[in-house]
Amino acid sequence: MARLDLVSKIFAPERLTTFQSQCLRERYPQHDCNICLKNCPYEAIEFGKRIAVDETKCQGCGICTHMCPAGVFELNNWPDIVKQNRAAVNDRQVRIGCNKVKDRVDGEVPCLGLVSEGFLLSLAEKGAENICLDASACEDCPANQGRSLAVIKVSTTIEILRRFGHNPKIFFQTEHQESIPGKGGYSRRGFFLHLRDSAVKGIASFKEPAPAVGKQIEHRVSNARLLLLGSLQRLGQPMPEVLPPPGRIIHGDSISGEGIAPGRDSTSGNGLPFYQVEISQACNACEFCSRLCPTGALSKLITDESEKIEKIRFNLKLCTGCGLCQKICPNEAIGFAKEVDLSWLLKAEEQELVSYAYLKCPDCERLYLEIEGGCSFCKKEVAVDTFFDEICQ
Repeated sequence: MARLDLVSKIFAPERLTTFQSQCLRERYPQHDCNICLKNCPYEAIEFGKRIAVDETKCQGCGICTHMCPAGVFELNNWPDIVKQNRAAVNDRQVRIGCNKVKDRVDGEVPCLGLVSEGFLLSLAEKGAENICLDASACEDCPANQGRSLAVIKVSTTIEILRRFGHNPKIFFQTEHQESIPGKGGYSRRGFFLHLRDSAVKGIASFKEPAPAVGKQIEHRVSNARLLLLGSLQRLGQPMPEVLPPPGRIIHGDSISGEGIAPGRDSTSGNGLPFYQVEISQACNACEFCSRLCPTGALSKLITDESEKIEKIRFNLKLCTGCGLCQKICPNEAIGFAKEVDLSWLLKAEEQELVSYAYLKCPDCERLYLEIEGGCSFCKKEVAVDTFFDEICQ
C-alpha cells in the first residue's frame, strides 16, 4: 500500500506551485493562519515542518490561491485560463462555469472559487458588459464553497467598478438557461442582500507578542494580484472619493473565517481588497515589518550618504491586508487606517510612512538612529566599563 501511495505521488499531476517561504507561519512561527487548511475541499493541504500540497488529493480547484493573502499557492495553468476566458467574450457578454457545465458556457474555469476580482475586471476591460457565472452545478460539488467565495469576489468587483465609473452586470445563474438575459440578475441592493443572507461572520484575532526576527526573506506578488493591478491601470481614474475602512471579508456558509488576518477584520460592508497601513510614533525602526512583508508592500529605503535618512515606505497596490506587520510589531506601532485613497493605486511612487535621521557618534564615529537617543555601541561600552569598575572596587 505504501508503494502504491508513493507511485501515485510520483505520477500525480502538478496542478499547483507552492511558494513555501511566503507562508505567514513560516515567516513567523507563532502565526496561527490556517485559512487554506480549513477551506481546501479535498484536504490536500498539509502543515508539517513546512506547508505542502498532496498532489494525489489536489483537484486544482484553485480555492487556496485566492483565499491565501500571502500568495503561497499558484495554479500552474492560471495564465492560460485567463487568456482563454478573455477570448470567450463575444458581443459584450460571456458566461463562465466549471467543466461540469462546459457544454453551455463560453469560458471554463476549474471552479468558480477561482474567479477573482482581477479575473472579472479583465473580462470587463475586454468589453464584457454582461458576465454570467453558471453556478448550477455547485450544489452537489465537493468544492461547493467555491460559489460562496465567488459571491465575495463578485461583490468586491462590482464595488471596484463602481468606484472607477463603470457599471457592467455580473450575476449568477443557479439553474440551466439557454442564453444570458439582456436584463435581470441581481440589482446592487439585491446582490448585497443575497450576500448577507448567504454569509456568516467568523474572524479570528491575533494578540501574541512579536518574535526576534533576523534575516531578510523574499517578497512575492501573486499572479491574481498582478492581474487585478493591470486591469485597474486600464480602467481609468477612480472617482474622487476616499474609501471607508476596508470591509470585513464575509464568508459564505461553507467558507471558514478562521485564520483571517487583522488587516481584513473591519466592520465596514465594502470588503474591497485594498488596505492602508499606518505607523505610529511608537515605531523603533526595528524593520521587522519591511523584512517579513510577504508582498513587499512595506520596504525600507536609506537615502544617499549626504542625507543619512532611513524611510519606511508603503505600496498600497501590493498590500493584501494579511496583517503580519501588525502582528509582529514589538511596539504595536502598526495599524490599518480608517480610510483608503484609491488614487494611490495608479501612482508610480510609494507613500512615506515614517523616516528617521542618522547621526554620527562624536566618540566612535559610528552612525546611529536619532530616535535611539545616542550611540548604542558606546552605551554598551560604558555599561561594561561601569560593571567592571564596580567589581574591581
